[in-house]
Amino acid sequence: MEPLIEPIAKPFIKPEVTLFSIIMLLGAAHGLFLALALVNAKGGSRVGHFLLALLTLAFAIDLGHEFLYQSRYLLNVLTLAYIDPVINLLYGPSFYLYVRALTDAGTFKLEGARWLHFLPVGIGIGVCCAVSLFQPASLVDDVGYSSYRKDSSGARPSGGHASYTGSSNPKSS
Repeated sequence: MEPLIEPIAKPFIKPEVTLFSIIMLLGAAHGLFLALALVNAKGGSRVGHFLLALLTLAFAIDLGHEFLYQSRYLLNVLTLAYIDPVINLLYGPSFYLYVRALTDAGTFKLEGARWLHFLPVGIGIGVCCAVSLFQPASLVDDVGYSSYRKDSSGARPSGGHASYTGSSNPKSS
């Protein structure tokens, strides 16, 4: 008896590095360098430098994620796709607390209830870790690969793995 759906090997999506994706990668590298420089800066407000470094690091990780998406490297490691929503949750609290550190010059301290601003980030990290650990691989493959697979005619299939056999010559029924 022949199986209804053939087992499918996960196809490797060929990356396409373009000028736009290289600019994103350079921006991410520059952001990482700037974040390290801010953390190691002498003088000024240490808390302010830390918060600005956190904001810059969030931008750098977001640009790195965009490089992975634009160059299609992200499609080969779909677990990294869960990072983007969590990184976006860092912008608000880090910007707000950085402005507070600037306006409350010498009296601002990052302690107590101010850490609660980062609670959504912690919850987001927990949810993303749980989803990436406990989500069935077939669902991750379906979501990530459905728009980039092609059948033998070169047309993109509309559905999941049932329309893709993993070979260039699909069996006819």
